[in-house]
Amino acid sequence: MTAPVPTPPSAHDTFDTIRTVAAFGGFGLGIVNLGISLYRDFWRKGRLLVAVDSAVAKAVEQGLYDFQVILRLEATDGDVFLHSVTLRHTENVFGPYSARKNVALNKVYPYTARSLVDLPKEEFEKEVRGLNDKGSYVRDLQIKKDSQLTVTIVDRLESENVMGDWQEWPITGWSIDVMYRGRTVTVPFTWEIHPKSALGNFK
Repeated sequence: MTAPVPTPPSAHDTFDTIRTVAAFGGFGLGIVNLGISLYRDFWRKGRLLVAVDSAVAKAVEQGLYDFQVILRLEATDGDVFLHSVTLRHTENVFGPYSARKNVALNKVYPYTARSLVDLPKEEFEKEVRGLNDKGSYVRDLQIKKDSQLTVTIVDRLESENVMGDWQEWPITGWSIDVMYRGRTVTVPFTWEIHPKSALGNFK
């Protein structure tokens, strides 16, 4: 008995086979491209390292505090754009009324080794106003890849006032929160109390 002779594939069958192979090849290439895209978009995005080099607070008078923080920011693996910087405590310490645990720090200033909290009350106010033109808004502030930016944060804040009684500021329990790209870096710190602080205003 003669074995049947196999029918050679038609041009149409050959085209279907090529089209199927091409489709799977395209699917595989798409997976590879997706992986590369995810790697670039997620794994290769910049990371932020934050350090508090110094933090000095001075009680100007009851319930009133001047402070200066030197903050060091370093970007790795890519550029970083800041979203916010927040001064935070574990308790409600910011007042004077409707006390809260945190306060947004909207501007940072060029690094200075000068201790601005050494200045008397009125001179401190004048100096901080003069810094405004030199300051940078925190929102969208860029830290370039593999670079470091050291900034000064300086301001005056009030503590909570409870029925006319100004509350003392704690020395410990503080942190700086720096938010970028949906991430938050929290750096705990302790205040160094300025030697010319008004007595009885820290605890």
